[in-house]
Amino acid sequence: METKRRQLLNRPGTARYPKGKERIEKILNAAKDVFVTKGYGGLTMRNVAAGAGTTVGNLQYYYPDKDRLLRDLLQYMVHGFFESFTSIFQNPRKTAEEKLVAWIDCIFDAFPIEDKGKFYPELWALANHDAAAAKLMEDMYEEGMFTLQQIVLEINPRLSKREVKDIAVTIVGSIEGLVVFLGYGRPWAKSTGAVRRYTMHNCLNLVRNGERFKR
Repeated sequence: METKRRQLLNRPGTARYPKGKERIEKILNAAKDVFVTKGYGGLTMRNVAAGAGTTVGNLQYYYPDKDRLLRDLLQYMVHGFFESFTSIFQNPRKTAEEKLVAWIDCIFDAFPIEDKGKFYPELWALANHDAAAAKLMEDMYEEGMFTLQQIVLEINPRLSKREVKDIAVTIVGSIEGLVVFLGYGRPWAKSTGAVRRYTMHNCLNLVRNGERFKR
């Protein structure tokens, strides 16, 4: 089955054939590099074209404007994470608790990687003042939370639907907030191993005993 990420490279008109798909992937990777190194303000058609080794005119054949390029770029990056989460959830060889540990590891593993460690903070900043980015963020978390909620419920079926959602939000918020301290190039990165262990312990404890924390 074709993944959502690959579907971005397979569309009528500009990417019906392998060469077109390759060009789109090259453009999106160049756009990612520009977005990470120069921020949204530096994401110009000229900078992306230079990074992709093409002309602005050729770039506009695939992406007539910056908004369309940004939309596909965000989806291209986000769905890469979703595919990892889905793979973890569908792994029949892992217990529910092992799935949660793998899910958390997936996020921690992205912290020291430059394109991932910088991309998502830039996306959060952009979402504060760009409606399209904000909507994509909402959709991203809605979809990403789904697999986590299934894992949480698998570990502790005593939880109510509301408790499952609230615990999932708590887990995601507590981990993603750490990127400020442990992200790419951050001076606290040397503490990543210890913080990861503490986080695993706290999240597992929360899921196992979540219903006890009711008021």
